[in-house]
Amino acid sequence: MRKGDNLTRIAQAFSVSQAELRRLNALKDKDDLKAGQKLKIPVQGVHTHTVQKGETISSLARKYRTTTEAIRRANGIEEEKIRIGQKLLIPVVKR
Repeated sequence: MRKGDNLTRIAQAFSVSQAELRRLNALKDKDDLKAGQKLKIPVQGVHTHTVQKGETISSLARKYRTTTEAIRRANGIEEEKIRIGQKLLIPVVKR
């Protein structure tokens, strides 16, 4: 959890429901969140991707059918900039 995060935004970033996040993390309501708190996200696995020339976080999100926010969160990236050769974790969300 980062300052300013909320359950709605996190659920949208990982394409999961707020109810699923509350269930997995034993949250009684959306106000139980605290900055710095670690949340369980229902993922099937994680791909490791090496960035190639011309790729962006947006193009990788489309390729792996995830969100740019999910990729940025999995890699601690605040902005869109990535480097050729950089290894990124791509979360595969359960559907």
